[in-house]
Amino acid sequence: MTCSDFGLAWLSAAAAMLCGCSSSTQPASASTSGSAPVVCEQSNSTFNTTAGYGWVQYGNYTVQNNNYAGTAGQSLWAISADCWGVTTAATTERFGIGSSPSVQRGWSQNGATLSALSDPGTNDWTTKSGMGIRVTALTKDMVHWAFTGPAVYPASRWDALIETDFHQTNDPPYTAYYPYTQLMVTQAISDQVLAGNGSYYGTVVAANHGTQVTIAGTTYTVYVDNPKQKFNQTGGHTIWMAVPPTTLSTGNSKLAMWGSMDAVTDLGALIQFWMQSNPVDDTGAPIQNAAGEAIVSPLITSDLYVNQTIAGFEIDYGSGFNTTAFCISLQDEPDCP
Repeated sequence: MTCSDFGLAWLSAAAAMLCGCSSSTQPASASTSGSAPVVCEQSNSTFNTTAGYGWVQYGNYTVQNNNYAGTAGQSLWAISADCWGVTTAATTERFGIGSSPSVQRGWSQNGATLSALSDPGTNDWTTKSGMGIRVTALTKDMVHWAFTGPAVYPASRWDALIETDFHQTNDPPYTAYYPYTQLMVTQAISDQVLAGNGSYYGTVVAANHGTQVTIAGTTYTVYVDNPKQKFNQTGGHTIWMAVPPTTLSTGNSKLAMWGSMDAVTDLGALIQFWMQSNPVDDTGAPIQNAAGEAIVSPLITSDLYVNQTIAGFEIDYGSGFNTTAFCISLQDEPDCP
């Protein structure tokens, strides 16, 4: 699998305007993401779509189908931003990502969506949704995401990615794609096990001078500026992070699952880490970029704004992805449950 297109920043501005998005608005609830009912299951859904770019709004969030490359039989259902899911008919390896159903807060590279959510004649949805925060003013950015998914590889192949996009203005137009810098935090991966040679992502980490860092009590495998995962403007960076499996070096079933299906991610701490010069890994060695060069300057610079966080399933094949809790807590907002 080349996986050169992994990353939720998948939709070109032109495609976004032409995709014929269908949308719906549901009433917001008292919680920041919309309180899920006691029973979070598809049979209770109030929104259903098979439209490739169908989406629904819940308060500061949108839930979207994002079937941009034709995942077979994909259908999105939703009750709230923290209770939604996707079924598909995709059962065989396609060696690439077919869709990225997701929940999103903030800026959108989809022109139709950004226009529908902003005040007339503006691009102000980013700040209206509580994003557009300058990194130097960020005091809290916590994400809690819990979900269930299909059995791991070889029964399925997917990842669960939390992507955060940064620009040099706080209400950018949809055309500001790629973002200036992108932070990709992969919460979980159903990875391909390679006989006698670890896992697919294990080889990607090794090829890009990856290493491990512990931030806010969580250890991450990281690499920076992989040329096959470039989702940033010139001068910016693409940073990839994931909670590693038990080992990256031996071919066995443990490698099929990275990370966790229920985790709290301290995005604020991760952003702060990448704002420093000369970052070092857990051994005290300088962190290198994919070209093997030591990183000496901040990858997230002080002029950037936190404009979008999107959490979604990047599906190669598999069915039965269900979000059962989701929350982004920013600044003085209540902590996520």
